[in-house]
Amino acid sequence: MAKNIIKRDGTLEEFNEEKIYRALKKAFVSIDEIFEEEEIVKLKNIIVKQIYGDSVSVEEVQNLAEETLMKQGYYNVARHYIVYRGEQSKKRQYRYEIANIVPSYNLYKTLKFIQKDYPSDDYSLVKLLNKYKTYVKFKMEEQEKMHCLIRAALDLVSIEYPDWDFIAARLFMVNFYTEIRDNLKKYDLGSFAKRLKLYCEKFRYDRKLLSYYDADAIALLEKNINRLRDKFLNYSTINTFMNSYLIKLGEFDYIQSVQELFMIVAMIIGMKENQSVEEVISIYNALSKRELNESNSQVATALKSIAL
Repeated sequence: MAKNIIKRDGTLEEFNEEKIYRALKKAFVSIDEIFEEEEIVKLKNIIVKQIYGDSVSVEEVQNLAEETLMKQGYYNVARHYIVYRGEQSKKRQYRYEIANIVPSYNLYKTLKFIQKDYPSDDYSLVKLLNKYKTYVKFKMEEQEKMHCLIRAALDLVSIEYPDWDFIAARLFMVNFYTEIRDNLKKYDLGSFAKRLKLYCEKFRYDRKLLSYYDADAIALLEKNINRLRDKFLNYSTINTFMNSYLIKLGEFDYIQSVQELFMIVAMIIGMKENQSVEEVISIYNALSKRELNESNSQVATALKSIAL
């Protein structure tokens, strides 16, 4: 059995036969095919036994899965599996095409998550690409192209298809984090502790935050800031936070993300309620998942205390 599997981007990953099992089971379930778990295990074992050498590609494994399904008489499942592979291939093609528009932004993974979270054809990347093409002009800089992609997503927002607002937000945040990263380097503000000290000394943040939370607590809180939670934000919400709360130096140099803002709001609430770091993290989790929002009186009060 192979030790590694070669992914489509050329990287190696440890071979895991459990993934073959899950893929086969998903194929059966997708067409409501009645099956026993033993059947899936048997098919998986047949495929694994045909894999030789130290490494094998994803495509080779999928080819073996198709052939095995056909040889074992699971024709309907095999046909569906083939169609599914074709659909996934098209989705990858659109991901690559859009990502290559702005290669330095490394959009591919973001686009993959968008397709996973919004599988409906109503939110197809084809629509985004076609709308983008109506804006792009000859010899545009990469940053301008990125802005066109974001604009394209926003223009697709409608009453029928409101989630384009969340897709636009994800594209925007890729651009925004790139700018924040550059600004933090520019101003030597790489750690949360440094930024918090600046917020308290130069902006409206309560200086008591620096004494209530020691260095270890601040380091732990920083580790729990999760930028993946940005997926719960739409573009409109991000824009509101940028205009009213997020810290920037100069006119355009933002140094604070929405997730960092949520953590600080949690810290303000925690300090006022004399809560532990663990309780502050729980508040942050609720805020970042949007289970707790600005309509909450404690959150509203905390935001008001640090509004620009």
